[in-house]
Amino acid sequence: MLNTYKLIDAQQMVEEHLRTRNGTNNTPKRAMLNCLAIVVEICEMLNEKPSIFKYWSLQPKEYREKLLEEYVDVVTLFLVVAVENEWCNAIHDPALAFREVTLKMDKEQIAESCLEIIQYISSIGLTNNLQFEGFEKHKYEVNSRHERYFKEAWILVLAIGFKGFAFDEKEIEDAYFRKAQENIKRQASGY
Repeated sequence: MLNTYKLIDAQQMVEEHLRTRNGTNNTPKRAMLNCLAIVVEICEMLNEKPSIFKYWSLQPKEYREKLLEEYVDVVTLFLVVAVENEWCNAIHDPALAFREVTLKMDKEQIAESCLEIIQYISSIGLTNNLQFEGFEKHKYEVNSRHERYFKEAWILVLAIGFKGFAFDEKEIEDAYFRKAQENIKRQASGY
């Protein structure tokens, strides 16, 4: 089983380091930018599995290790959003349920799932950045809806990784921790 508690703990440490170093806090703009980053990373991930969408290509090149790296970038940004919005349970609960799922996803299902993720995440990013009169009054309702969208998107991310790309828990966790170390080193060098 994917140890989401370990991943969240690690991401919280990275986020705390970034906040301390950069003096940044969670803002609606930052939330919107994180959502945009997820969309970009999903596109980069798909670019490493071109057979999903490049119907015109007879021999698209695919590299499993690079695909895993891009997939973990998506996972990392989901962890960032979960930490910043206090949605960690939305990360933990679906991961537990995924042990029982044995279905495989074909290329069309992966493509559809990616579009659904983008739709969910775009909805969160767009309305999270809105500043309008009376927003505070509706903030709980909006946040609750966003958390549901986030959880649905996360379930699709898990499905793509485990069932679409056939990654296992160890591969994902190992790649995540390699990437986290790389990100910390980048930050230390002024990235």
